[in-house]
Amino acid sequence: RTVFYIASFPTAFFFSAVYTESTFLLFSVATMYHARREQWGLAAVMGLLAAGTRIVGVSLAAVVLLEWLRVHGCTIATCFKASAWRGLWLGLKQDWVAVAFISLIPLGLLSYMLFLQLQFQDPLAFMTVQAAWNRENLGPVTIVSRELGGLLQQDLLAGDIWWHVVLDLSCFALAMVMMVVAWFRLGEHYAILIALGMLIPISSSTQSLSRYLLVLFPVFMVLGWYGRHVLLDRTLMVFFNVLLGIATAIFTNWIFIA
Repeated sequence: RTVFYIASFPTAFFFSAVYTESTFLLFSVATMYHARREQWGLAAVMGLLAAGTRIVGVSLAAVVLLEWLRVHGCTIATCFKASAWRGLWLGLKQDWVAVAFISLIPLGLLSYMLFLQLQFQDPLAFMTVQAAWNRENLGPVTIVSRELGGLLQQDLLAGDIWWHVVLDLSCFALAMVMMVVAWFRLGEHYAILIALGMLIPISSSTQSLSRYLLVLFPVFMVLGWYGRHVLLDRTLMVFFNVLLGIATAIFTNWIFIA
């Protein structure tokens, strides 16, 4: 069900467009796949590639580290217990190489910054170019308030409605709900991945949030869990596929979606 929900999500057409979504999803899923199997070297390689694909991929370093801590008996819920700290100390003595591997994940972003420096003499070009999209680092609360205020001032019957803003804000709301559920259903590291994947981009704009949600696979894992209820499963599949058809038609006519 998780795979079907991702494949039919309204912006899933980006997987076959020249965007980073398909590559990032591959590397981020592979990172957690190997981390859950305690294959830390492979997890680090996949995480490094993810960080070189998307800026938010750097957050996988924290997510994988939390998985390593969980394996050694130290979680956010148990961090106040002496046994958790003893397990952490023992883990560092016996498995410090794994931590060293995990710490290499941010090198993916640094390698991309080196490429930008060599090609464009600006290692932070991925940030400076955002001005062309009118992005300002104002914080999530200010951005959401601004976009909601703009929607409320529009004429929903006769005005020029920015439907992609409605879609983006809906995706943000879905992600925040799924983040809470994921915390209890999947673990805090999955919830943190969702939070960072949404809060980093929405700090400057709601643009493309529907595309950014597409690669946050823990959201779809949670939906896949609750999709065991037939009514919810059918509702999601119909709703997602109808919107996917509409969004694909709009995108192929050179109209901005995300």
